[in-house]
Amino acid sequence: MVSAAAPRKFTARLGTAKRLRKSEVPPSDVAVAICNQCGDRFLIARNPTIVNVQILDKHLLFLQEQFVWDHIQENKHRSSIRLPE
Repeated sequence: MVSAAAPRKFTARLGTAKRLRKSEVPPSDVAVAICNQCGDRFLIARNPTIVNVQILDKHLLFLQEQFVWDHIQENKHRSSIRLPE
């Protein structure tokens, strides 16, 4: 007997970015940061009722800097990254 897998709910604590698996397709209404060098994708957890573009831009810039730093140091990206406030 084969059962269909339940769709995975994308959850992350507010103020964090969580790495997505290669096969996961995030919903279109969430923010995703992508590492330009390796293609790893991170879901940015935010309050959906509050849309503040300046904070989102700040988080995206912070994550891009983290990605570059990880590659300079030859470290793997962490599974979750705490975002600045």
